[in-house]
Amino acid sequence: DSNDVEEVEQRAKIAVKEFDDSILKEVRSNNKKNKLNKEKLARYFHRGLREYREGNYFRAYAEFQNAKLWDSKDPTANFYLRKTAEKQNEIIATYFSKGSRDVDALNYTAAITAYCTIVRLLVHHTPKDKDGNFTDPRIKQAKQSLRLIEKKTGVEENSIFCTRKEDIEE
Repeated sequence: DSNDVEEVEQRAKIAVKEFDDSILKEVRSNNKKNKLNKEKLARYFHRGLREYREGNYFRAYAEFQNAKLWDSKDPTANFYLRKTAEKQNEIIATYFSKGSRDVDALNYTAAITAYCTIVRLLVHHTPKDKDGNFTDPRIKQAKQSLRLIEKKTGVEENSIFCTRKEDIEE
């Protein structure tokens, strides 16, 4: 009877040790993964910060999005993602204002440049929906402004292209 109790206790100790060892192994593995994730997060975050400081807000946004892939809850990356989006929106708004002023001043060449800048900036950073249309309505708005300039200047409709890709698609 006492041998059976000792054997059960021995088996229990072995089972607990094996369990502890497996948990320890899993914790070490997770720590290694977390360390790699933090290193990648830091790499993308620092790239984004450099682009942000240089005023390359569209590139910075892409880098901060990549950082967020490694830790979606990182508060600093999320903060800079929001700040970068605000800067992008300011830039786009500035080009819309410039384009509108140039149209009012009958400076159509400068207006085309402003609206095409909007298209080029957004086309490369905007996803498309299932129908193949860009999800950012400002692209459509800028293209509509270009169509209006075409009408005012008497050139053929859809003759102003802002990107080579557009030239091939339309």
